[in-house]
Amino acid sequence: MRPLSRRKLLALATGGAIGGGVVASATDGPDRPDALEVDCPDYGEDVTTTACNDHQRIGVTLEPSTTTLSAPGTLTFTLRNRTHRQFKTNWYGWKLHKLVDGDWFYLGPRVVQLPLHPVLPGGTMDWTLSVQPNSDGSDDHDSDEILRQYLGSGTYAFGIDGWPSDGSSDAKTALIETFELEAPDLSLDPPRAVETVEWDESKDGEVLVARTDRAIEGDRPMAYELEVVDSAESTERVILEQVLRDDQFRTVVSLADEYDADRVRLEDDTAGSEPASRFPGVYEYDGTAYRLEMGEL
Repeated sequence: MRPLSRRKLLALATGGAIGGGVVASATDGPDRPDALEVDCPDYGEDVTTTACNDHQRIGVTLEPSTTTLSAPGTLTFTLRNRTHRQFKTNWYGWKLHKLVDGDWFYLGPRVVQLPLHPVLPGGTMDWTLSVQPNSDGSDDHDSDEILRQYLGSGTYAFGIDGWPSDGSSDAKTALIETFELEAPDLSLDPPRAVETVEWDESKDGEVLVARTDRAIEGDRPMAYELEVVDSAESTERVILEQVLRDDQFRTVVSLADEYDADRVRLEDDTAGSEPASRFPGVYEYDGTAYRLEMGEL
């Protein structure tokens, strides 16, 4: 994750806000599209006010360039401060959710830098969300664009939170906008890094063992173990877009499905990469509950 570009830093120093901007009245700015008629996700206990698809032209607002998007494509969200106070937020602190069967599921970002970006009165700040065709590449969040892969068709919510300069970070305002995405169908396939797959019957019944090229060549191999279990109240439901974002989670679940295996062991080396975010725990995906554990080889 790279720092803010020179262009954005220069805008902050000269224009008073990231992305520049001029003083805007309560009626200035482009016409905004109609909002989707859905509720927005919960942003946590420190958020006391939520502006969900709030298209008023007063105060601090988040304005989408459109509420419908086809992949590949981009969608820009513009934060406008029409107040006489600074609005404090974090450009890296956006949130993306997907709505499935009436529930919102968090899709990122996984890691957030923590700089504070004040948006001065009359200032603006932009986020450009770029949805690209599915591939084995990784998501990226640089200083100018948020690249997201593995997003299927459906309803999404993008938002940020912050607080006025005379307010408190314990009483934030969340600004959230929903949009509809049309995208190619997603499929649950193991990443290309899987090198070998074989059955091991030497311990406690049959276990499907997979090894990646990283585990074979790496210095710190880890074991990621999956077991099909009975569903429990503590089970966390996950959707395909979440599964595809964790290489190890994606691998063991996809292999369990492909080989009809109740137990899968993945040997991998993730040194130098982001840690898997789904271990340990019990998760339900597509009607099946899985227990996931990890440990050193």
